[in-house]
Formats: sequence, C-alpha cells, structure tokens
Amino acid sequence: MGRHEPDDINTHALGRLVLWLAISLLLFGTVLAVWQVHMDARAPLQSLPVGPLPPTPRLQDRPRLDLAQVQHDAAARLNGYGWVDKARGTVHIPIGQAMRLVAQEEAK
Repeated sequence: MGRHEPDDINTHALGRLVLWLAISLLLFGTVLAVWQVHMDARAPLQSLPVGPLPPTPRLQDRPRLDLAQVQHDAAARLNGYGWVDKARGTVHIPIGQAMRLVAQEEAK
C-alpha cells in the first residue's frame, strides 16, 4: 500500500519560481523608488515656465500654409541681408556671398 502516484506539480520548482519572482519584484521596486527620488529632486528644474502658452485650442488649422511660411522666412534669411545683433554690429549676408567670401579666404 505504500505506492502512490507522483504529484503532477514539481513543488520545489514552483517554490523556486515564487521566490525568484518575489526577489525580482523587490529589486524592481527598489530601483523604481530610487529613480523616483532622483526624478523628484529634478522636478523643480522641469517645472520652470517656458513662456506663455498660446490660446486654446493649440492646433494648427493650416499646417501647409504654416510650413510654407516657415520655408519662406528661412529662404529670406538665407538669401538676404539683416541684423543678427544690432547692438554688437553683427549682420547676416546671403549664403552664396558668404560661401564666396570663405572660399576667397581659404585661397589666400
């Protein structure tokens, strides 16, 4: 009568799995807690205002026209003259002319 069927579950392997999961959760929780303390210390730096927000809704109603305007402004700046810093006497010149001037300086 001492014979019986073996258990369907390996209780030693299950116990090791549960122990491994518990240790992993504790380790993960510790790492998250340390990270949270680090992020809380940085929070005052991240909460500085960046500037006034535009009125709501903050959506582009004409993105193609906005892109065209940005490209037009960039082209005007690249191909025109203007002040960068008037107080210091710094100007920008057309990029073609700037490249010619640099090439002339390199040739000397």
